[in-house]
Amino acid sequence: MVLWLVFKSFSCNREKNKNKISNVYEMEVKVKCRKCGRMDSSTNYTLDNFYGMVVCAMCVKDKKHKQSKPEIAPAQKPKMPGWDAEDDLLERAYKAKQQSTVVVKQLGNGRVNYNCPMCKYAFEYDPIEKKPGKCPYCSGEVFRVAY
Repeated sequence: MVLWLVFKSFSCNREKNKNKISNVYEMEVKVKCRKCGRMDSSTNYTLDNFYGMVVCAMCVKDKKHKQSKPEIAPAQKPKMPGWDAEDDLLERAYKAKQQSTVVVKQLGNGRVNYNCPMCKYAFEYDPIEKKPGKCPYCSGEVFRVAY
């Protein structure tokens, strides 16, 4: 980082402050921004997690401005001719059923390898005795099992 020191001097009133030094130097450090290359006072820099470095206030402001722009939603797939609200309702019901149904692998002895849909923890589940009744890791409910 390139640093430039700029000294600004100002004189004190001798009559009011006889015991103080007549010239006091205020030190200001000028720093070049690594992101945009602007020169600015070191007091205007902040550590930004997005860029992963110390950047000037203008870069932070530019980032916030870019993030605040509304993004255009991706185009939806064109529906088939004759598609109506009832078809939308049926599609949502089907997706909800798919989320609540968990696909498992058979291990033998009536047990299956079950992956918890909430935390993705894998454990053995007995669908006949319905044990364990909850996920041992997150205590999530065991959903319907599809073979």
